Amino acid sequence: MKKTTLFTLFLFFILVCQSLWAQHRGAVEVGGAFSFRNKSLSNQKINNLANLDGLMGYYINQDFLLEFEPKIEMSFNSDSTGISTIFLLGPAFKVIDMAPKNYRKPRYRKYDLGVVAAVFTTFSAGVWLNGKSDGANESESVLGGAFAAAIATHSSFGKRTILRVKAQYVHLMPSGNISEAQNIFEIGVGFSVFVR
Repeated sequence: MKKTTLFTLFLFFILVCQSLWAQHRGAVEVGGAFSFRNKSLSNQKINNLANLDGLMGYYINQDFLLEFEPKIEMSFNSDSTGISTIFLLGPAFKVIDMAPKNYRKPRYRKYDLGVVAAVFTTFSAGVWLNGKSDGANESESVLGGAFAAAIATHSSFGKRTILRVKAQYVHLMPSGNISEAQNIFEIGVGFSVFVR
């Protein structure tokens, strides 16, 4: 009962703190996505994975934002546990805007157009970290660099909620005992809300 009440108060707080207009200068968007990944190594080994990803975006203006994406992948086997994380940060640019031209003017933003879509491209860089632990040996971790490029649709439902569909390519550079580069192609679907 207490957890339900705290969760309800948290949701109410988010709604109250939201700005009147989304995608204006200084707007902050947070959310998450479910993604399907096709992960390949240079030796032609391919793994298909399903993951949950996070998202935080800070809008410089309506056409340009900075995105931070933490990605976490967990694997459990009978004798070992592994966690792989990727942290990416980079700019996203609006390349196609399907909203009416006048909607970009401040005096028209108060009107709710229903579903409005746009297409964004993102270029980001960051780090990846692999950690593994098994019962027989000590745990080990490896840290390396990562680069990514993506194209995504942002479909706004009203002023505060966005449905995101993204296709992303991620390149993980070799590091430590991982001597081969890894290439990840993922398709993700997720929701985000404006909290500021």
